[in-house]
Amino acid sequence: MVLLQQMCMLLEALMENGRGLEELRGVLERLLYVRWHRFKSMELHVNYFLAIRAINSNRCSSLIGRPLVMKIDRLLAMDLEASCGED
Repeated sequence: MVLLQQMCMLLEALMENGRGLEELRGVLERLLYVRWHRFKSMELHVNYFLAIRAINSNRCSSLIGRPLVMKIDRLLAMDLEASCGED
């Protein structure tokens, strides 16, 4: 649940920069690829400044982005070890 909240906050920061949906779709596509090929782990790279801005925000209101965030959260909740790195 914490990851879902962080993804929502990251979505809002990305949406402010006009890249939110493209970034989320890219993350979702990569997670589906990883799941399809049955990889056991992956590393997520997040823009540090956008992440800080997202963490300081407390909103997730995008009607289009929220379902993407929830799909990503479900994929990450499966048997996949995910770690976050900085870009």
